[in-house]
Amino acid sequence: MPLFRCTARGNYVNNNKLMGWLILICLSPFSAWTIAQPEWRDGTWVQRDIAYREDTQQRLDIYWSAGAEDSQNPFDPTYSARPTLFWIHGGGWIVGDKAQPNLRSLIDPYLQSGWRVISINYRQGANTAPQAVDDSLCAYRFIEDNLAAANMARHSTVVSGSSAGGHLALTVGLWNSSNRAHPCRAREKPAAIVNIFGITDIAKVDEFLADPSQPPVWKNYARIWAGSAAEVAAISATYSPMQMITDAAPPIITIHGTQDRLVPYAQAQALHEQLTGTHHLHTIPNGGHGNFSPQEWTDAYDVIMTFLGGIPLSGMTN
Repeated sequence: MPLFRCTARGNYVNNNKLMGWLILICLSPFSAWTIAQPEWRDGTWVQRDIAYREDTQQRLDIYWSAGAEDSQNPFDPTYSARPTLFWIHGGGWIVGDKAQPNLRSLIDPYLQSGWRVISINYRQGANTAPQAVDDSLCAYRFIEDNLAAANMARHSTVVSGSSAGGHLALTVGLWNSSNRAHPCRAREKPAAIVNIFGITDIAKVDEFLADPSQPPVWKNYARIWAGSAAEVAAISATYSPMQMITDAAPPIITIHGTQDRLVPYAQAQALHEQLTGTHHLHTIPNGGHGNFSPQEWTDAYDVIMTFLGGIPLSGMTN
């Protein structure tokens, strides 16, 4: 099954870091399988480095559980009933990779339940805001278009990520459930959002990380991404999930530790205080920034799968 690729034409407007319009031109279908041969290991096929746009950072990997003799195409009709997880890595929008070392521990619960998993890279680094948001939206639309081309359910896609990836997952879900325009706006909003200690208010994270009374943990990634302290406010006003919440928001579940020193727990509390639809905040007492115990991770994923089990998803198994 060929994949559709979209590319951008036109000038990208970067005044005050506000999003410029891009004209998307969908090229003729191309076969991702000519890029690299899929790998099969331990019951999972992996297709790596599929281009969803032109920049070398705009690449994604697709994982799907199957036998070694089964189809090497994740969009094969054999797999049509499978839900899709759209995963976005963290790293403060300045570092990280779609093949992060702990990726399999984060996506295996989905693969073991028969899901198809997409893991994306995006443009990142100092003074690159808001490119990570644009790329996440465009990668999501790319997958949506390919699901539609294969006559597969677009409404069975869940978007998830951790830390900055949690912010981007929230942005994909909330942007596409609001009236905000974007050249890569999806046809349908995601079925749900799984937010793992994601940033919900960029300006408040910047304030927290810049507070001299707080013990230093890591660099002020929010300010580095935005480019300067002066730019943080403009970026936050447009690209913070707290500014995107509507009654049409998808169901949202958040996993967050109360002692997180990189993304304060208050970020999750504020988000869930504002949400009006189906949502759940799963709190890890004394949990830091992902350094949960194995049992806490197991419990968190049990809660996630139970939450998703209450949402209509094609092929969902608990």
